[in-house]
Amino acid sequence: ACSCHHNNDAGRWDDPMDPAGRVADLCSRGGGCHQAAIGRMCVSGDMGQCGCATQAAQDWQSWHNNWFLWTAVTC
Repeated sequence: ACSCHHNNDAGRWDDPMDPAGRVADLCSRGGGCHQAAIGRMCVSGDMGQCGCATQAAQDWQSWHNNWFLWTAVTC
């Protein structure tokens, strides 16, 4: 079972991929960072948690003229 947590700081995200898609992309490359037009995302740690992190991002992302996702998600 997944156990993911987030902070309460929403970050704007402007990128060809939605936040969950970029989490999955970075996970598929073994982690690392991506600088979007607006926002920067880094994935690090246990890549075994990538499925949980991607699902959490899908559940928590929202669209308000740009994508938003919490600035820190930990699984």
